Amino acid sequence: MRDMLAAYDKVFLQQDPELRHSFVSLLSDADVPIEHISRLVGHSSTTTTETIYRKQIRPVIIHGADIMDRIFPGEADHDA
Repeated sequence: MRDMLAAYDKVFLQQDPELRHSFVSLLSDADVPIEHISRLVGHSSTTTTETIYRKQIRPVIIHGADIMDRIFPGEADHDA
């Protein structure tokens, strides 16, 4: 764990955008909650994380929506 934190600090202190995006992508693909990812990358809210990393986060959101569809089958969309 300490090795991971040391590597994290080295990467993020250097602010390498490609590595930062990869880090978010890996966490997102591993189903880490957006709140955790947001804190790890130093954002004060999930809105910032979702805006900047929309492509990486979208699969997690879709996965969550698919699960909700299985939990609540047959529920109609109520968009007005």
